[in-house]
Amino acid sequence: MYAVTAEEMREIDKAAVNDYLIPEDILMENAALSMLYAIKQDWGSPVFKRAAVFCKGGNNGGDGAALARHLKCEGADAAVYFIGDISKASKLTSENIKRAEKYGVKITHLKDKTDIEKIKEEVIFSDFVVDALIG
Repeated sequence: MYAVTAEEMREIDKAAVNDYLIPEDILMENAALSMLYAIKQDWGSPVFKRAAVFCKGGNNGGDGAALARHLKCEGADAAVYFIGDISKASKLTSENIKRAEKYGVKITHLKDKTDIEKIKEEVIFSDFVVDALIG
């Protein structure tokens, strides 16, 4: 397997959209499904497991929200912890947050340190934590 840098991934995404006409929302779904596959490979079925997915407003956050939705569909107790101002999130990330919420994923907005203290126990007792913050 070859790991790419954030810059290389941006170029790959750009080529997929511009040269191969793959819409960004399809790329986001594919990223989420790839993460789900990796989780299932490493930890087995997510049924009855707790998942904490940390997101911000960029498209990586949309990948994470889509993953949380897929985990919920697979039987996990999935939660999204959104860091920052959700009104400034990308259009696709906002859509995926809304979709996840419709599927029953708990969405928690973290605005400051006190909010982080409130979720500490939830995260500590999660079976896995996903960082969908940085590309």
